Amino acid sequence: MQEPNEFGPSIENSLIQFANTLWQRRHVKDALMQWQTAFDADINLLITLCWLGQHGASIEDLLLWPELVAISDRWQACLQPLRASREQMKTMDEHLYQDYLQLELKTEYKELDELFRFSQNLSSGSQTGFSDAVPSSTESVPVHELLTHYLRHLQGDRTDHDSTAINDLVQALSR
Repeated sequence: MQEPNEFGPSIENSLIQFANTLWQRRHVKDALMQWQTAFDADINLLITLCWLGQHGASIEDLLLWPELVAISDRWQACLQPLRASREQMKTMDEHLYQDYLQLELKTEYKELDELFRFSQNLSSGSQTGFSDAVPSSTESVPVHELLTHYLRHLQGDRTDHDSTAINDLVQALSR
């Protein structure tokens, strides 16, 4: 992920900073792209789950899962056709391709910004949410469990979810 240019949202939040840092790590980027390809996962929601896990998301926070998914679904309804159009432009017109890419990046940052603002209301952390990186006073949920929850959601609660994809992403995050 690149930082959007002059039309991008403020990056004054730790989720966007976290996303930018992860995206610069090739093995993490590859693992995230694998999830997008294999499971039609929203990379921004994956990044948000990793961020929440590192900031002490609690069991109670999982009760807000439908709201996180609703935010993701709303933005993906815009991003998926935009991404498809950008891919079509790749061979047709380089300038239009770049314009579509910038619009896609701007849209992705808007989604991350909304996910960040929503996370401010979660039960873990301080009064201002996860941006202060204060661990939860209740039992926190490991990143692995958050990713498992998302993969089960993507695969319709099948019991044969791909634990390799989860382990690969967790390992990439820890490098």
